[in-house]
Amino acid sequence: MASADQPVDELLVPFLQAADEDTSQRLLAHLISRHAEPIIQSITKYKLRGPPERAAANLHGLDAEDVHAEILLNLLSRLLDLKKNRHLNPIANFRSYVAVISYNACHKHLRQRYPKRHSLKNRLRYLLTHQAAFIIWEGANSEQFCGLTAWGKKRRPASTGRVEQLIQRGQENEAGVLAKQGQEDLSRLVINILKSVGSPVELDELVTAVAHRMGIKDVTIRIDDSDKERDFSKQLVDTRSTIEAELERRSYLQGLWKEIAELPPRQRAALLLNLRDAEGGDCTRLFVFSGVATMRQIALALDLPAERLAELWNDLPLEDANIAQMLGVKRQQVINLRKCARERLARRMKWFEKGK
Repeated sequence: MASADQPVDELLVPFLQAADEDTSQRLLAHLISRHAEPIIQSITKYKLRGPPERAAANLHGLDAEDVHAEILLNLLSRLLDLKKNRHLNPIANFRSYVAVISYNACHKHLRQRYPKRHSLKNRLRYLLTHQAAFIIWEGANSEQFCGLTAWGKKRRPASTGRVEQLIQRGQENEAGVLAKQGQEDLSRLVINILKSVGSPVELDELVTAVAHRMGIKDVTIRIDDSDKERDFSKQLVDTRSTIEAELERRSYLQGLWKEIAELPPRQRAALLLNLRDAEGGDCTRLFVFSGVATMRQIALALDLPAERLAELWNDLPLEDANIAQMLGVKRQQVINLRKCARERLARRMKWFEKGK
């Protein structure tokens, strides 16, 4: 499966060697739920807490769901490719690989949503690597730590959230109002913050502290989440928590997919292209994650070529205006079609639960 100098993580061996589809899906779900999900959730929760002003806009849940779904999709794609093609570079450490792609996805998201913060982070990284007073190094899973050179790398980094606690309590050393934001002033500010913490910190926490002192804020956009799914979508949200839970409720998802497949074509499209959970994230991919339906089957249900669905996949859920353009109808018709689909599914799934 892999050459001697390119070992594959033992966690992956059962999945990669599984011969039948059912066993393969079960082992894949186990890999994701037991070994990947805890890492992804921990990293996205920590990294996407972001600047304090985001709390007022209630963006954390939406950001985390979007990035979490992207990480899962990329991970599943990588694992399936690896199973199909044994000549691909193997994953020698699965947990480390999951952590790295999670950090990368979070960094990409934050860079796009918070350009001012990203610019400040670049300034700080330059400062930390070009002034002798500072030291910066990379942790085992691509996180970056920084501190004073006099401390070295042996001093234990501050616990998660330590800098944020100091900001909230107003306990950081006063660096004075920065009349100018030159490199010398920034250097003094960083030294004061690090001394007030008393130990190395993760670079993102330092960025948060410096942004707070310098009054740097990015504009956040409030997302309208008024168009929520009905009761049956809450089942999907529960299912989304872990893929292990998806398997336990697989009969529900199978029943739901069967009912969706029996909807009129336009109702199917209006629903699947905009199937949201309670926080606005996409639910359609749940059918793929749980093994209930393949992307090809979803494409068939949408009357789309598989290649076209693949192009749209990362953009789901689509806005109603886009769906209307695809179906050749008005936006209000899309809303009405989806409403009819939801009402029918709500009735049918109540019947399904009673009949189990």
